[in-house]
Amino acid sequence: MNEIKINNDNGTLTVSSLQVAEDFEKEHRNVVQAIEELKKGVAEKSADLFIESSYQHPQNKQTYKCYNLTRDGFSLLVMGFTGKKALEWKLKYIEAFNLMEQKIRERYSDISPQLQFLIDMERKQKQLEKKQEELENKIADISEIRDNTIKATFEYGRISSELQKSISKTVKIRCIDICGTAQMYEAVHKSIENTIYSDIKKRFEVSSYRELAYNQFADALLFIEMWQPNSKIEKLMYENTPKPNMTFLNMLMGDDE
Repeated sequence: MNEIKINNDNGTLTVSSLQVAEDFEKEHRNVVQAIEELKKGVAEKSADLFIESSYQHPQNKQTYKCYNLTRDGFSLLVMGFTGKKALEWKLKYIEAFNLMEQKIRERYSDISPQLQFLIDMERKQKQLEKKQEELENKIADISEIRDNTIKATFEYGRISSELQKSISKTVKIRCIDICGTAQMYEAVHKSIENTIYSDIKKRFEVSSYRELAYNQFADALLFIEMWQPNSKIEKLMYENTPKPNMTFLNMLMGDDE
């Protein structure tokens, strides 16, 4: 059984997916894919069957995923491997697992029941700690994904419809402030609003104020509140400013004389 290396990880016997791929003449990536398909079907027990690990490729020095398979995990995987040669390797692996289990039993045969109990408890404690560590790593990965998603949404996600309404409302309020009177507003508000929206697009490099990102929203509001009419708008407002009644003024001036 020197052909097959069975690993003893704190009492848990495993074999590497790399060795399985080599012995059964499979592409390792296909073996990993098969394992991950099996994990979906036995999600609750997958940690007891397939232990995720990694290895460094001797040629390109890149790190790749692999799995350490327990006896049950191995049996579940190779169940679908057919052919005479595959059957021979199945029998070799079963014998290798049996021999390793026998060696472990012989190693502890002379140990008192009390000491065996303590060893088993320590082994189980290490297994629990390992599972706890794996769980914490998964939680950390999920938290990182969540945080990155929130960050990406804040930096690059478009503002919501409610914030879009806030932008258009602020533009309207600014337009009213600039016009001053209902008559002026009626005459020029469309030109002012269109110019503000155009300046927003230029300032924040967006095709529409609706394309603003979340992290641009506060700056956009400040930009609108501080916006001042350009010369074209000032000229338009001047043209629409009510002119004084010159006849009446001349009459007043004539009276003075």
